[in-house]
Amino acid sequence: LIQKPSKLNEFSEESLQKSFDQMSAGYEEQYIEAGFPPKICSTIINKLDTSDNKLKVNILDIGCGKGYLGLYLKEEGYLRTTGMDCSNNLLELAKDKNSYH
Repeated sequence: LIQKPSKLNEFSEESLQKSFDQMSAGYEEQYIEAGFPPKICSTIINKLDTSDNKLKVNILDIGCGKGYLGLYLKEEGYLRTTGMDCSNNLLELAKDKNSYH
């Protein structure tokens, strides 16, 4: 359960990070229930890409979470993907996949 600050001025960097960390704990189950969006996004990007060389395509994965989209894109040959997320814990997990540059 996510704890909400009782006052507006209680939105500190620390309290926000704690909230992001709490939300990130259940991401994997939510993904599975939704048909695993990272795989769906990877498939869509691959179908929409009209370039002759995947190595020249730059992709920004905003809200990269644990890095699953980056992993799928890397498997498809996209090696210029950058990941961003509000949760430091999720970014650390994404880094472990070595899918982002």
